[in-house]
Amino acid sequence: MKLGLSGEAVHRPNPSSNEQIGLRELLAMSFFLLGLKGTDTTPEFWITFGGNAAWMSALAGFAYVLPFLWLAARLLSAAGDRGIWALAEDVLGGGGVRLVFGLWLILFLMATVLNARAYALLLEVMFFSKTPGVFLYGLFLIVAGYVAAKGIETIGRLASLLLPYALLGYVALFVGIFDVLDYREIYPLLGTGEKAFTGPLTHLALYVDLLYLALVADRYVGGARTYWRGVVLGGGLGALSIAALLFVYIAAFGYPAVNGLVYPFQQLTRLAHFGWYINHVEAIFLAIWAIAAVVHFAIYLYFDLWLLQALLGAGVFQRLTIPLIGLLFVAGLYPYRSFTCQYAYRDAELILLTAVVFPSLILIGVLYYRKARRGSGRGRRRA
Repeated sequence: MKLGLSGEAVHRPNPSSNEQIGLRELLAMSFFLLGLKGTDTTPEFWITFGGNAAWMSALAGFAYVLPFLWLAARLLSAAGDRGIWALAEDVLGGGGVRLVFGLWLILFLMATVLNARAYALLLEVMFFSKTPGVFLYGLFLIVAGYVAAKGIETIGRLASLLLPYALLGYVALFVGIFDVLDYREIYPLLGTGEKAFTGPLTHLALYVDLLYLALVADRYVGGARTYWRGVVLGGGLGALSIAALLFVYIAAFGYPAVNGLVYPFQQLTRLAHFGWYINHVEAIFLAIWAIAAVVHFAIYLYFDLWLLQALLGAGVFQRLTIPLIGLLFVAGLYPYRSFTCQYAYRDAELILLTAVVFPSLILIGVLYYRKARRGSGRGRRRA
């Protein structure tokens, strides 16, 4: 058995599970990977690029990623739905594939730490001011790690179950703050002009999670076709939800004032009301958001575990869950001096991920199709 690929010991943590997911589960996972980023500190990046046209920047970034998703789907189909790892091993060899995916793992671990810590800090600042942030961070990792260790089928089913409630929560929020919106704030429509559309090119890693889903194409019913449809539909729905949230943030708080808010989503939930008497309903949105955040980071941790298992050759990646959570917890104890410092770290991380993952995918694609052409050429000469 090749490392990191299929196998009962690796992919079947539950005896009653076949560790297969379909389009509905993959769509839901893609949505939570991307759509939840509109509710944390990530909107700051799009606002920096696009100003009051930040919602256009979010959609432009997703449009730039579509060709890479198409390339990943084509490679999966050409490789017989075996996953990107197996295909990369064919063209890069054992040493090359470990180098490439070792970098992917290191950068994704860094992204997991930075993002999970940001969510824990959000909970501390906005809702649990008397609870130590370290405790919240550790608890967050433990709960998400428990879900991740159950396998991709459990994560997919949980995501598909929660998706309707998350979408309903978005709709309810938009209805609840409709009367506080000033649509004049979104003008001029092009915001910062050209930067609104060129800025996201250096931060395509905001969408890179969708490419990590290509690692386990052998787990999808329908293979590459399911992957393509799932990430496009789910990621597209997530990108639209981010664009809608950015639109609402700017219309509700104004620009440039919105750029001074660290957690605009939570501030927005505090403004939501339904009539004269139904207000202070942010606890409802917090409950939905917290469960969605667990799903979001369970997917992160699942791929951290998957890559770690593949690189180390461990028999059952569930055994790596506790060591991985311990490593992430210790790494997350590094003290940030300010939110500005946190943003600087995340900005550097996004640039590194963009510079490593996307070019390496292009390299794998070029080498694979070159190898395929050479093979077909030899076949014709023999004939």
